[in-house]
Amino acid sequence: SVNRHNLDQRQTAPAFSKFPSLHLLSLRVECFETSGLCKGLSSCPNTKPVQNISLNMCAISLINRREPRTDTDSPNLNQQCIRPPNRHCCFRLLNIHRPVRSKSEEIKGKVKMFEGQPIESDAQRVFETIKDGGVAIFPVSVGYAIAGHEDEAIRRIYQAKGRSFEKPCGNFCDWDLFNDALDVPTQGRDIVSEIIHRHNLPFSVVAPFRADHPLVQSLPPFALQNATKAGTMDMLLNAGPLHDEIARLARINDYAISGSSANRSLAGSKFVFEDIEEQVVEIGDITIDYGLVPYRNDKGLGSTIVDLISYETIRVGAVYEQICDIVKDTFDIDFKTILMTQAKPAIR
Repeated sequence: SVNRHNLDQRQTAPAFSKFPSLHLLSLRVECFETSGLCKGLSSCPNTKPVQNISLNMCAISLINRREPRTDTDSPNLNQQCIRPPNRHCCFRLLNIHRPVRSKSEEIKGKVKMFEGQPIESDAQRVFETIKDGGVAIFPVSVGYAIAGHEDEAIRRIYQAKGRSFEKPCGNFCDWDLFNDALDVPTQGRDIVSEIIHRHNLPFSVVAPFRADHPLVQSLPPFALQNATKAGTMDMLLNAGPLHDEIARLARINDYAISGSSANRSLAGSKFVFEDIEEQVVEIGDITIDYGLVPYRNDKGLGSTIVDLISYETIRVGAVYEQICDIVKDTFDIDFKTILMTQAKPAIR
């Protein structure tokens, strides 16, 4: 239970310790009394400040036992309003202070699932299986992936996923391959470098490809048709150590690795191997399970995809908000504004 006159760190800590899986936040909240049930700060009648409280707690949802509602009258996070059950009281969130971690700590946290794994040997096994005409299922940082190369392998992937042939596959890529195989303006390259190198985030991009590049030419006709669209290719970059090693092998051998998320079409990305549907798993000639992937989310989002020529968002995916903020702050390009003015994104 929550006593709005006794919300101090010492008294609330035991209750929060029952929820170790929730992230610790430092919060500053302002308590209000209200004459009626809270429906958002803008509609709380007769509110008056009672006290300001500083505390450490696990999550706002512990106070009202569910996700906090957001006042739709304001886009400001500071207008979040919550109400504990059976209390005519609401709390306005004043400040969120997340623990500050260095970039090296952030990177270490995101690749933890890959620590101690036989990355090089697993990548080699995946690559050899695909070169032999097979299908591989394995984890990348944004979800489990399914990939192949030969026409029959790509057909099997589409059939198992129930995927429309209107939606092209993605391709595995590293920084060198990105620079060699795609025609991207300097600013587009700078954007990608900022996101994957400085901020160490996964990112998928769409751009015109060089048809004479040997890796592109390695694809047989049906696979090429379904790994490209209107003269462009979708390339996934920086999606974890296993992805990066497979992409490196693809580049040095001039042998494209094409694929998609390992799930039924439109069913959302899978973040643990056990969640992948049986009809998808059963076509894998090799399957690798490393457990829960770093960029799991409750919306089933895979990688964010952006067109590097028009800067249109092809798919709103994992870390989209962070990517938008980085690009807006560094390059003064607003992906969100462009998204609002473009036609509905063509989900890949």
